[in-house]
Amino acid sequence: MNYIDGKFQNGSGDQLRVYDKYTKEEIGSIQMASEPDVIKAINSANTAFGITKHLSAGERKHILHSMADKLLERKEIIVQTIVAEAGKPVDYANTELVRAEQTLRLAAENAIRFEGEKLNIDYGMAVGRTAFTQYMPMGVIAGITPFNFPLNLMMHKVAPAIATGNSIIIKPASSTPLTAVEFAKIIDGIDIPRGMFNLVITPGSKMNMIVESERVQKISFTGSDKVGWGIKARSGKKHVTLELGGNAPVIIDKNANLEKAAKEVAYGVLLYAGQICISTQRIIIVDEIYQEFRDRLIAEVETTKFGNPHEAGTVSGSLISEQDLVRINEWVNEAKASGGKLLTGGEYNSEHNLYHPTLIENAADNSKVIRDEVFGPLGVLQRAKNFAEAVNIANDTRFGLQCGVYTDSLENMKLSQNELRYGGVIFNSVPGFRMDAMPYGGVGDSGFGREGIKYAMESMVETKLIVY
Repeated sequence: MNYIDGKFQNGSGDQLRVYDKYTKEEIGSIQMASEPDVIKAINSANTAFGITKHLSAGERKHILHSMADKLLERKEIIVQTIVAEAGKPVDYANTELVRAEQTLRLAAENAIRFEGEKLNIDYGMAVGRTAFTQYMPMGVIAGITPFNFPLNLMMHKVAPAIATGNSIIIKPASSTPLTAVEFAKIIDGIDIPRGMFNLVITPGSKMNMIVESERVQKISFTGSDKVGWGIKARSGKKHVTLELGGNAPVIIDKNANLEKAAKEVAYGVLLYAGQICISTQRIIIVDEIYQEFRDRLIAEVETTKFGNPHEAGTVSGSLISEQDLVRINEWVNEAKASGGKLLTGGEYNSEHNLYHPTLIENAADNSKVIRDEVFGPLGVLQRAKNFAEAVNIANDTRFGLQCGVYTDSLENMKLSQNELRYGGVIFNSVPGFRMDAMPYGGVGDSGFGREGIKYAMESMVETKLIVY
């Protein structure tokens, strides 16, 4: 069910069937939006912008808090929807809902604090004049969201757009549209300008008209690097924010707390079956403690609960599709064929889309498990002669989202801070650490621009200079 111009409506496109990723049972069916439906959403969002750009900061704050309140009221059904359609373990789905509520409230509070600056130009030819900047909302924002955080990453598009007085069109992943429909039910129950929020459930191919439309001012995309850079190439003069993932490394120094690091790295590799943009993938261990950390990590991985995402305590649940099971297994076999050693795992269960928690060492430098983004419950161990070499290995990638560093050495912290080419460097934790207020994004193939409420808001406005 699409939500366009303030009401739910069936699309005129193909039927989309949605399945529980663990049981494989059908849990929903949606008539997708066709090209005329997408055009209708663009028209609605443009009309709404004539109203939303005049909303006071207080009105925008009230709308966002109302969304957060209603989100909590529908908590149980939304959490169960995330578990079923995304295959996300129930504990982590609950965490996602809590974060989504916080994201909305962060945006609400930022709405009344987000302002320009006064400039001192009282010199030279401008003596006696006053200057300041103010922010203007851009217009229609298109938010294209992935399957892995179907609620909170949608909020990272919706919340800053509304906080800045824009209107927004959301296109969710085809594998997880039902969470977006549940959120649209929240929108339908609060006082919000008609067309300020539109939901179109449609194949990615139908998004070309949004990507190329001159009536859409900005695109915020989270997903694969190939699709993201393709969108940017076709977007013309639009503002674009891309969050595209990576193959997140973590460095284990010789003086790190190995017990703590092993527990956290195992969790970082396996949480939600590794289907997070900053899931730990490459584990770079200084040679002096390689064997000890390797053994500790294997033990932690083999005792981490994986299986049914509907069961409390599960860390690694179902993958999003059977095709991903096959792909990951092909990458594991390629690594083994090139000299890689399987330490644990390497098997899968297609009945429930489960890939067993897996560790590999000695994989060739050009293997896919090192060069590309696995997006699965797989960690690759790499040796470094010393810490400086570990930093070089971490940088040997086309990606650059976040990197974790376990060390107690101030010198090595400074070296990491200065030399690691990443959007974020997280000390004494895995690269998967994220708070929704912090700037989030990468360099290289990992993306363009930054998310995080205040930073996303800055990317959704134009700056106007006023001089008296």
